[in-house]
Amino acid sequence: MREASSMESDLFGRIAEAPPEEPAEAPVEPGFSRNAEVVLRKRYLKRSPEGEILETPREMLWRVAASVAVAEARFNGGSADRWTTRFFNMM
Repeated sequence: MREASSMESDLFGRIAEAPPEEPAEAPVEPGFSRNAEVVLRKRYLKRSPEGEILETPREMLWRVAASVAVAEARFNGGSADRWTTRFFNMM
């Protein structure tokens, strides 16, 4: 019998090779319009209880990507770090 770690079964119970992992992506530097930066500062960037902005727009994207990546890794497998970079680059 084949190793379960490198195999997975499809909907019909057949054993299929697990797809190979894709190479890691490099993070892309985000760019925002002036209006987008204003909206981010007013509504989405993390703030202290005193209202001071605690993160940059880039850090906010990493925070959101990391949160989504945890769920993706749990349900679809793979490294949460790899998923974080993929989601960051999508945003």
